[in-house]
Amino acid sequence: RPVELATVRLKNMVEVLTKWDKYVTTTTPLFIAQRGATFLFDERGDVLYEYKHRGVLTYSETMPRPLSFLAPYIGEDVARNP
Repeated sequence: RPVELATVRLKNMVEVLTKWDKYVTTTTPLFIAQRGATFLFDERGDVLYEYKHRGVLTYSETMPRPLSFLAPYIGEDVARNP
């Protein structure tokens, strides 16, 4: 597992560094410079759901059913995902 974790972190670092101008911008703040997180916004840009993790391998509070937070928006059947 240590090699797998190191590989994931290296891939994340390479992506961020090669796309730095997209992640970190001061002229047009259209993106959130946050990795390892999930955000859901409404039409006005208000946050409906927010999950921030300090690690790199999770993106939902409920990883066994990672889409469950979307149930109110996409329905229970779809959010339950196989």
